[in-house]
Amino acid sequence: MKRSSAFAFLLLIFIQIFKVTYAESPADIIAINQAVYDIYVQLDDQKLREIIAPLGISKGGYKRIETPELRLILQNLPDISKKHAGGASANTLAGVSSLGGKTTFIGIIADDDFGHSFVKDMHEAKVKSNCLVRNAAADKGTALVILLITPDGERTILSYLGVSVPITHKDVDQNLLNNHKILFSDAYVWDQGVTSNMLQKAYARARKNKMITAFGLANASVVKMHRDQLVDFLKEVDIVFGNLSEYQALYNQESMETIIQTLQQSGIIAILTNAEHGALIITPEVVLHSPPKNVKQIVDTTGAGDMFAAGFLYGMIHGYDIQDCSKLASEMAGYIITKVGARPDGDMRYILSSRE
Repeated sequence: MKRSSAFAFLLLIFIQIFKVTYAESPADIIAINQAVYDIYVQLDDQKLREIIAPLGISKGGYKRIETPELRLILQNLPDISKKHAGGASANTLAGVSSLGGKTTFIGIIADDDFGHSFVKDMHEAKVKSNCLVRNAAADKGTALVILLITPDGERTILSYLGVSVPITHKDVDQNLLNNHKILFSDAYVWDQGVTSNMLQKAYARARKNKMITAFGLANASVVKMHRDQLVDFLKEVDIVFGNLSEYQALYNQESMETIIQTLQQSGIIAILTNAEHGALIITPEVVLHSPPKNVKQIVDTTGAGDMFAAGFLYGMIHGYDIQDCSKLASEMAGYIITKVGARPDGDMRYILSSRE
């Protein structure tokens, strides 16, 4: 159900949030998504071409790979720079937790080293992890994402789904959906059947329970694969996060002006991140610009969108207005691009105290 006024809509959201006590709602955000272990590799352009040319993708691209391709790639990778539990939604939860928020993640892992490491890392990030351990088939394990990062900070992504999907309706503890304020997921987990049906039911239940529903577009290539379904699904979402290329893929439009008009007509609150140009907060009535945080050097752009979502959603939960939500979001995104990896290394509450 859409509000005629974006600001009235936000006010209603904030009122709803503060009418719910912690006794009734012990956690802030719950995410349902792929449980993915991230591997970061810093390499030069020549080595990158050697790895991705056989896969038929270009620098900055994205491709899903199968077990045989994964094994070959792992054999030929340069030294791993960093590794940790990942996935866009899980990264966003880690960002919220680093600010002091209470978060829960639902996903599926295999009973292998990467799966065990995923649970350990989520615990260290103070994210409650309701991961379902499944015995993997002989040729499948915990999902992996390999991020190939060149000196200019550009990332090329190889994704191995493993046992992370499908996630069925019965895999999700429905009672958890009653004990959170925001439900979050993203397009990485979308499919043409089981998992998308589960998400549609979960989001419908969340809205019935007066939760805020948020969704990330995740990746332009993924959006293109599921464009029609996602356009329909987003009619029932309160807040959507994406960058320019993802919105272009969603609406099959190149013009930013046309995309903004389409988003305003949709009635949702849309966040459009646009790299060094900052972000736009698009509501039915107004478009606000959020300038980027100035940083000395960009090391790795991985996780910038995830941390922007973390800051924005944390701000909403804690009563910030739209502009302050976007300022906190920019602070989080600006921090993460100065380091390798998509998650904060520690407690980020100092950002909150510095804003007071």
